[in-house]
Amino acid sequence: MKTIRLLLIATIILALVQVVLGITVRVTGSGLGCPDWPTCYGNWIPPLRFDSIIEYAHRLSGSVLGLVTFITLGFLWFKRDLLRVSFYWICVAGILVLLAAIFGAITVWTELEGLIVVTHLSIAELLIASLVLSSIYSWDFSTRNYKNIVIKKILNVRHLFVFSLIFAFFVILSGAYMVSEGYGSVCSGWPLCNGFSGLFEMPYVIHMFHRLVVLCLAIFIGFLLFYLLKHYRDIRNINILVFVIGFVFVLQILIGAIMVWTGFQLYFRVIHLAIATIFWGALISAAYIFFPIQKTQIE
Repeated sequence: MKTIRLLLIATIILALVQVVLGITVRVTGSGLGCPDWPTCYGNWIPPLRFDSIIEYAHRLSGSVLGLVTFITLGFLWFKRDLLRVSFYWICVAGILVLLAAIFGAITVWTELEGLIVVTHLSIAELLIASLVLSSIYSWDFSTRNYKNIVIKKILNVRHLFVFSLIFAFFVILSGAYMVSEGYGSVCSGWPLCNGFSGLFEMPYVIHMFHRLVVLCLAIFIGFLLFYLLKHYRDIRNINILVFVIGFVFVLQILIGAIMVWTGFQLYFRVIHLAIATIFWGALISAAYIFFPIQKTQIE
Protein backbone atom coordinates (compact mmCIF):
# COMPACT_ATOMS: atom_id res chain seq x y z
CA MET A 1 0.00 0.00 0.00
CA LYS A 2 2.84 2.39 0.83
CA THR A 3 4.41 1.77 -2.59
CA ILE A 4 1.14 2.65 -4.32
CA ARG A 5 0.79 5.88 -2.37
CA LEU A 6 4.38 6.89 -3.12
CA LEU A 7 3.84 6.15 -6.81
CA LEU A 8 0.66 8.24 -6.84
CA ILE A 9 2.46 11.16 -5.20
CA ALA A 10 5.26 10.77 -7.74
CA THR A 11 2.78 10.90 -10.63
CA ILE A 12 1.26 14.11 -9.26
CA ILE A 13 4.70 15.72 -8.97
CA LEU A 14 5.62 14.57 -12.49
CA ALA A 15 2.31 15.93 -13.81
CA LEU A 16 3.03 19.31 -12.21
CA VAL A 17 6.54 19.29 -13.72
CA GLN A 18 5.00 18.44 -17.09
CA VAL A 19 2.58 21.38 -16.85
CA VAL A 20 5.34 23.79 -15.75
CA LEU A 21 7.52 22.68 -18.67
CA GLY A 22 4.54 23.11 -21.00
CA ILE A 23 4.05 26.61 -19.61
CA THR A 24 7.74 27.35 -20.17
CA VAL A 25 7.47 26.09 -23.74
CA ARG A 26 4.51 28.38 -24.35
CA VAL A 27 5.79 31.60 -22.78
CA THR A 28 9.26 31.24 -24.34
CA GLY A 29 7.82 30.63 -27.79
CA SER A 30 9.52 27.23 -27.99
CA GLY A 31 6.49 25.30 -29.20
CA LEU A 32 8.07 24.66 -32.58
CA GLY A 33 11.58 24.15 -31.21
CA CYS A 34 11.09 20.64 -32.58
CA PRO A 35 8.95 21.05 -35.72
CA ASP A 36 8.35 17.30 -36.11
CA TRP A 37 7.05 14.60 -33.74
CA PRO A 38 8.13 12.36 -32.02
CA THR A 39 11.65 13.11 -33.24
CA CYS A 40 13.29 16.53 -33.26
CA TYR A 41 14.55 17.60 -36.70
CA GLY A 42 14.48 13.93 -37.61
CA ASN A 43 16.73 12.88 -34.71
CA TRP A 44 16.09 11.44 -31.26
CA ILE A 45 18.58 13.89 -29.75
CA PRO A 46 17.59 17.56 -30.16
CA PRO A 47 20.02 20.21 -31.43
CA LEU A 48 21.73 22.30 -28.76
CA ARG A 49 19.33 25.22 -29.08
CA PHE A 50 17.31 26.67 -26.22
CA ASP A 51 13.90 26.27 -27.87
CA SER A 52 14.62 22.70 -29.00
CA ILE A 53 15.92 21.63 -25.59
CA ILE A 54 12.91 23.12 -23.77
CA GLU A 55 10.44 21.52 -26.17
CA TYR A 56 12.17 18.13 -26.05
CA ALA A 57 12.42 18.23 -22.25
CA HIS A 58 8.64 18.70 -22.20
CA ARG A 59 8.22 15.62 -24.38
CA LEU A 60 10.60 13.53 -22.28
CA SER A 61 8.86 14.49 -19.04
CA GLY A 62 5.57 13.49 -20.65
CA SER A 63 7.03 10.10 -21.52
CA VAL A 64 8.24 9.58 -17.95
CA LEU A 65 4.85 10.66 -16.61
CA GLY A 66 3.10 8.16 -18.87
CA LEU A 67 5.45 5.36 -17.83
CA VAL A 68 5.01 6.02 -14.09
CA THR A 69 1.23 6.39 -14.52
CA PHE A 70 0.92 2.96 -16.13
CA ILE A 71 3.27 1.40 -13.58
CA THR A 72 1.01 2.82 -10.85
CA LEU A 73 -2.03 1.48 -12.68
CA GLY A 74 -0.40 -1.95 -12.71
CA PHE A 75 0.18 -1.87 -8.95
CA LEU A 76 -3.39 -0.71 -8.31
CA TRP A 77 -4.73 -3.51 -10.49
CA PHE A 78 -3.71 -6.01 -7.80
CA LYS A 79 -5.38 -3.87 -5.10
CA ARG A 80 -8.46 -2.91 -7.11
CA ASP A 81 -10.88 -4.67 -4.76
CA LEU A 82 -9.51 -2.77 -1.77
CA LEU A 83 -8.89 0.54 -3.57
CA ARG A 84 -11.68 0.42 -6.13
CA VAL A 85 -12.26 4.18 -6.49
CA SER A 86 -8.54 4.92 -6.58
CA PHE A 87 -8.16 2.31 -9.33
CA TYR A 88 -10.97 3.86 -11.37
CA TRP A 89 -9.33 7.29 -11.22
CA ILE A 90 -5.89 5.98 -12.21
CA CYS A 91 -7.56 4.31 -15.21
CA VAL A 92 -8.99 7.70 -16.15
CA ALA A 93 -5.48 9.13 -15.72
CA GLY A 94 -4.08 6.47 -18.07
CA ILE A 95 -6.58 7.42 -20.77
CA LEU A 96 -5.80 11.12 -20.31
CA VAL A 97 -2.04 10.48 -20.56
CA LEU A 98 -2.60 8.87 -23.96
CA LEU A 99 -4.87 11.72 -25.07
CA ALA A 100 -2.29 14.28 -23.90
CA ALA A 101 0.38 12.57 -26.02
CA ILE A 102 -1.92 12.52 -29.06
CA PHE A 103 -2.82 16.20 -28.72
CA GLY A 104 0.82 17.04 -28.06
CA ALA A 105 1.62 15.62 -31.49
CA ILE A 106 -1.37 17.38 -33.08
CA THR A 107 -0.22 20.65 -31.49
CA VAL A 108 3.10 20.36 -33.33
CA TRP A 109 1.54 19.19 -36.60
CA THR A 110 -0.93 22.11 -36.61
CA GLU A 111 1.87 24.55 -35.73
CA LEU A 112 0.41 25.61 -32.38
CA GLU A 113 -3.22 26.14 -33.38
CA GLY A 114 -4.79 28.04 -30.45
CA LEU A 115 -7.74 25.73 -29.77
CA ILE A 116 -5.51 22.65 -29.99
CA VAL A 117 -3.10 24.19 -27.46
CA VAL A 118 -6.01 24.89 -25.10
CA THR A 119 -7.36 21.35 -25.54
CA HIS A 120 -3.91 19.94 -24.79
CA LEU A 121 -3.71 21.98 -21.58
CA SER A 122 -7.27 21.08 -20.54
CA ILE A 123 -6.38 17.37 -20.81
CA ALA A 124 -3.29 17.99 -18.65
CA GLU A 125 -5.37 19.74 -15.98
CA LEU A 126 -7.95 16.95 -15.97
CA LEU A 127 -5.08 14.48 -15.68
CA ILE A 128 -3.85 16.26 -12.55
CA ALA A 129 -7.38 16.19 -11.12
CA SER A 130 -7.70 12.44 -11.71
CA LEU A 131 -4.27 11.78 -10.17
CA VAL A 132 -5.11 13.89 -7.12
CA LEU A 133 -8.39 12.02 -6.63
CA SER A 134 -6.73 8.63 -7.11
CA SER A 135 -4.12 9.58 -4.49
CA ILE A 136 -6.69 10.86 -2.01
CA TYR A 137 -8.83 7.73 -2.27
CA SER A 138 -5.76 5.54 -1.64
CA TRP A 139 -5.56 6.87 1.92
CA ASP A 140 -7.89 5.98 4.75
CA PHE A 141 -10.10 9.03 4.36
CA SER A 142 -13.35 7.20 4.95
CA THR A 143 -16.72 8.90 5.13
CA ARG A 144 -16.93 8.40 8.89
CA ASN A 145 -14.04 10.82 9.35
CA TYR A 146 -16.21 13.61 7.96
CA LYS A 147 -19.78 12.55 8.73
CA ASN A 148 -20.19 15.45 11.16
CA ILE A 149 -19.75 17.97 8.36
CA VAL A 150 -22.47 16.49 6.15
CA ILE A 151 -25.27 18.67 7.45
CA LYS A 152 -28.61 19.71 6.02
CA LYS A 153 -27.12 22.61 4.04
CA ILE A 154 -24.47 20.47 2.40
CA LEU A 155 -25.94 21.05 -1.06
CA ASN A 156 -25.10 24.76 -0.75
CA VAL A 157 -21.41 24.11 -0.30
CA ARG A 158 -21.41 21.47 -3.03
CA HIS A 159 -22.85 24.02 -5.44
CA LEU A 160 -20.17 26.51 -4.43
CA PHE A 161 -17.47 23.92 -5.04
CA VAL A 162 -18.91 22.97 -8.43
CA PHE A 163 -19.07 26.56 -9.65
CA SER A 164 -15.63 27.34 -8.20
CA LEU A 165 -14.12 24.34 -10.00
CA ILE A 166 -15.80 25.29 -13.27
CA PHE A 167 -14.52 28.87 -13.10
CA ALA A 168 -11.05 27.74 -11.98
CA PHE A 169 -10.89 25.47 -15.03
CA PHE A 170 -11.98 28.27 -17.36
CA VAL A 171 -9.50 30.69 -15.79
CA ILE A 172 -6.68 28.32 -16.78
CA LEU A 173 -8.08 27.69 -20.26
CA SER A 174 -8.88 31.33 -21.02
CA GLY A 175 -5.38 32.30 -19.90
CA ALA A 176 -3.88 29.60 -22.11
CA TYR A 177 -5.89 30.73 -25.13
CA MET A 178 -4.96 34.36 -24.48
CA VAL A 179 -1.25 33.50 -24.42
CA SER A 180 -1.46 31.17 -27.42
CA GLU A 181 -2.99 34.00 -29.47
CA GLY A 182 -0.25 36.37 -28.36
CA TYR A 183 -2.54 38.62 -26.32
CA GLY A 184 -0.99 37.98 -22.91
CA SER A 185 0.76 41.34 -22.73
CA VAL A 186 -1.66 43.65 -24.55
CA CYS A 187 -2.80 45.19 -21.26
CA SER A 188 -0.13 47.26 -19.54
CA GLY A 189 -2.25 48.11 -16.49
CA TRP A 190 -3.88 46.16 -13.67
CA PRO A 191 -6.69 45.64 -12.68
CA LEU A 192 -7.84 47.77 -15.63
CA CYS A 193 -6.20 47.49 -19.02
CA ASN A 194 -5.18 50.53 -21.10
CA GLY A 195 -8.01 52.80 -20.11
CA PHE A 196 -10.68 52.71 -22.81
CA SER A 197 -8.32 52.60 -25.78
CA GLY A 198 -8.94 49.60 -28.03
CA LEU A 199 -12.02 48.69 -25.99
CA PHE A 200 -13.65 46.65 -28.75
CA GLU A 201 -10.51 45.27 -30.38
CA MET A 202 -10.17 41.49 -30.21
CA PRO A 203 -6.84 41.34 -28.27
CA TYR A 204 -8.30 43.62 -25.59
CA VAL A 205 -11.58 41.66 -25.44
CA ILE A 206 -9.84 38.28 -25.07
CA HIS A 207 -7.45 39.57 -22.40
CA MET A 208 -10.18 41.27 -20.37
CA PHE A 209 -12.44 38.22 -20.70
CA HIS A 210 -9.75 36.27 -18.85
CA ARG A 211 -9.70 38.87 -16.06
CA LEU A 212 -13.51 38.81 -15.92
CA VAL A 213 -13.49 35.03 -15.42
CA VAL A 214 -10.92 35.53 -12.62
CA LEU A 215 -13.27 38.05 -11.00
CA CYS A 216 -16.17 35.57 -11.15
CA LEU A 217 -13.93 32.91 -9.62
CA ALA A 218 -12.91 35.32 -6.85
CA ILE A 219 -16.58 35.90 -5.98
CA PHE A 220 -17.33 32.18 -5.73
CA ILE A 221 -14.12 31.48 -3.79
CA GLY A 222 -14.98 34.29 -1.39
CA PHE A 223 -18.45 32.86 -0.76
CA LEU A 224 -17.02 29.33 -0.48
CA LEU A 225 -14.38 30.23 2.11
CA PHE A 226 -16.86 32.34 4.09
CA TYR A 227 -19.33 29.46 4.11
CA LEU A 228 -16.71 26.96 5.25
CA LEU A 229 -15.50 29.22 8.05
CA LYS A 230 -19.04 29.96 9.17
CA HIS A 231 -20.31 26.38 9.32
CA TYR A 232 -17.16 24.28 9.85
CA ARG A 233 -14.74 26.46 11.79
CA ASP A 234 -14.55 23.86 14.57
CA ILE A 235 -13.05 21.26 12.20
CA ARG A 236 -9.28 21.70 12.04
CA ASN A 237 -8.77 20.03 8.65
CA ILE A 238 -11.26 22.34 7.00
CA ASN A 239 -9.63 25.39 8.58
CA ILE A 240 -6.34 24.27 7.05
CA LEU A 241 -8.01 23.83 3.65
CA VAL A 242 -9.56 27.30 3.87
CA PHE A 243 -6.15 28.81 4.62
CA VAL A 244 -4.41 26.90 1.80
CA ILE A 245 -7.07 27.71 -0.82
CA GLY A 246 -7.26 31.37 0.23
CA PHE A 247 -3.48 31.80 0.37
CA VAL A 248 -2.82 30.18 -3.02
CA PHE A 249 -5.63 32.13 -4.68
CA VAL A 250 -4.46 35.48 -3.30
CA LEU A 251 -0.88 34.61 -4.26
CA GLN A 252 -2.06 33.78 -7.78
CA ILE A 253 -3.76 37.18 -8.16
CA LEU A 254 -0.76 38.99 -6.65
CA ILE A 255 1.69 37.29 -9.01
CA GLY A 256 -0.61 38.16 -11.92
CA ALA A 257 -0.55 41.82 -10.91
CA ILE A 258 3.23 41.83 -10.39
CA MET A 259 3.63 40.18 -13.79
CA VAL A 260 1.84 43.10 -15.44
CA TRP A 261 3.60 45.78 -13.36
CA THR A 262 7.06 44.35 -14.14
CA GLY A 263 6.51 44.18 -17.88
CA PHE A 264 5.61 40.47 -18.14
CA GLN A 265 8.93 39.01 -17.02
CA LEU A 266 9.34 35.39 -18.09
CA TYR A 267 9.70 33.86 -14.61
CA PHE A 268 6.58 35.65 -13.32
CA ARG A 269 4.59 34.31 -16.28
CA VAL A 270 5.72 30.75 -15.54
CA ILE A 271 5.04 31.11 -11.79
CA HIS A 272 1.63 32.67 -12.47
CA LEU A 273 0.44 29.74 -14.57
CA ALA A 274 2.07 27.14 -12.32
CA ILE A 275 0.30 28.47 -9.23
CA ALA A 276 -3.00 28.32 -11.13
CA THR A 277 -2.47 24.57 -11.53
CA ILE A 278 -1.56 24.17 -7.84
CA PHE A 279 -4.74 26.06 -6.92
CA TRP A 280 -6.75 23.74 -9.19
CA GLY A 281 -5.32 20.68 -7.41
CA ALA A 282 -5.94 22.18 -3.97
CA LEU A 283 -9.56 22.94 -4.84
CA ILE A 284 -10.08 19.38 -6.12
CA SER A 285 -8.64 18.05 -2.84
CA ALA A 286 -10.97 20.21 -0.76
CA ALA A 287 -14.03 19.30 -2.82
CA TYR A 288 -13.39 15.61 -2.17
CA ILE A 289 -14.47 15.97 1.47
CA PHE A 290 -17.93 17.20 0.46
CA PHE A 291 -18.55 14.57 -2.21
CA PRO A 292 -18.10 11.25 -0.34
CA ILE A 293 -18.93 7.98 -2.05
CA GLN A 294 -21.28 7.02 0.78
CA LYS A 295 -23.16 10.03 2.09
CA THR A 296 -24.34 10.40 5.68
CA GLN A 297 -27.21 12.84 6.14
CA ILE A 298 -27.27 14.59 9.53
CA GLU A 299 -30.46 16.43 10.25
